[in-house]
Formats: sequence, structure tokens, C-alpha cells
Amino acid sequence: MRSTLFIIILLIGISHGFLGSIDQVLRQVGNSAHSTTNQIGQALGHSWNNITAHMENVIGKLVNSINELRVAAEVLWERLFSPAFEMMLKGGQVIVNEQLNTMRYVINNPITTRGNLLSEKYIQLIARLKSNVHNLYENLFSMQRESLLALEKGDYHFEERIHAFYGKIQIIRKQIHEWSEEIKNELTTYEYSIQGDWLNTLNQYKQNIDVSVKTLVKMFEQLTESLIKNFLKVVLTIVPNASNRIEKMKEQGLLSFFP
Repeated sequence: MRSTLFIIILLIGISHGFLGSIDQVLRQVGNSAHSTTNQIGQALGHSWNNITAHMENVIGKLVNSINELRVAAEVLWERLFSPAFEMMLKGGQVIVNEQLNTMRYVINNPITTRGNLLSEKYIQLIARLKSNVHNLYENLFSMQRESLLALEKGDYHFEERIHAFYGKIQIIRKQIHEWSEEIKNELTTYEYSIQGDWLNTLNQYKQNIDVSVKTLVKMFEQLTESLIKNFLKVVLTIVPNASNRIEKMKEQGLLSFFP
């Protein structure tokens, strides 16, 4: 009952734009450092001490951004990613609307996950998938944190960080698909070992996994783009000639989502 109430509250929040998109949740991270750009420009006409003071202010706010990032990660997991696994157990799915930057939860084909051995196995395997995906999720935020810390330490080779994000999302796509195939194979093997005709239920579980995995991958793609955009906002504030270097990356076919 508590979990059902949580989903209802979540649906109401999303319908009223309360939660917003992944990008909106992360948008504030890094903005505090970016807001000092004009101040630094104005300081160029003054003494070196003033310029240094402004740069120290930027770095200080960057550290605050790193702390804010940890909170953003917790909020996103609890409000968006974790409920997606509840939908896998209920036979629903997360609908991602890229145009409106919103997500909603729909249960078109409810499934029963109580009262039989196959459903118990399904619940167990989805719990394992959730734990594994959470590790991928935390690794992605760790990459963002390390990227920001590198800027703080004066490492301005941000292109390498961007390429690492692109490589990471490819790994995430592959890994989630591999895990989903493992789950389906384990369910099939288990179905053979128990008495009764579970073929329809098995097929329903497999179909539900396929639909949910596609949505999870899409959510990770959007999350990665948001993290990169956030990182580049800070880069533009701190790294000399960053805009030209970003344009070169765009010429290579990267960062199409970055204005």
C-alpha cells in the first residue's frame, strides 16, 4: 500500500511538472560557478589580486557544485530510476516524452507477481538487476564528480572526459542488455524445473523485461547528456579557449545536444 501511494504521488507530481526532467534536476549543479563569469571579466581591469580572488571564488563554488551533485544523484534515483523497477514488477513501464522532457508511469498489462514459484524467481531476478543497474548509475555520477575535481585541480583536458562519458554510455547499453538476456534465460531454465504450465506467464515476464530495458537505456542516455551539459557549463567558466575546443568536438559529430 505504501509503495502504491508513492507511485500515485509521483504521478501527480509529474503531471503538474513538480519533478521535471532529468536535465531540470541537474540544471542547477554548476550554475553557481557559471554565474561568476561576468564578475571575472570585470575584474580583468583591476589588480591581479582581485582576479585571483574571483578565481578562488569560482573554485569554491565548484566544490559546492560537487556536493550538490551527490544530492541530485540521490533524488534522481529515488524519484525516477527506482520506481522504474517497481513498474517492472507491476507490468508497467516508464514513458519518456523527449519533447516535453517529462516521464510518466503506465500499467497497460498488469502482471501477477505473487503466489507462484515463477513470480518469486522473477522478483528475485529484478531485484538483482536493480542492484546492478544502481552500481552503473553510481559509477556514472562518480565520473562526473571526478571530472569536476579534475577541473578544480587545474586539469583542463576536458575532451578526454567527454570521450569517457561517450564510452561509458556504450558500456551501459551493452551491460543492461546482457543482464536482461541473462534474466530471461534464467527464467526459462527455472520454468522448466517447476511443475505447471507457466509459458504464458514466462512470455509476459520476458516481454515486460524487453520494454523496460529499452526505457532504462533511454533514461541513462538522457542522464549522460545532462551530466555532460552540466560539466561543460563549468568548463566554459574555468577553461581558457573552451568554446573553440567545444566547437571542434561538435565538428567531429559530438555534443549535438549542447547549444
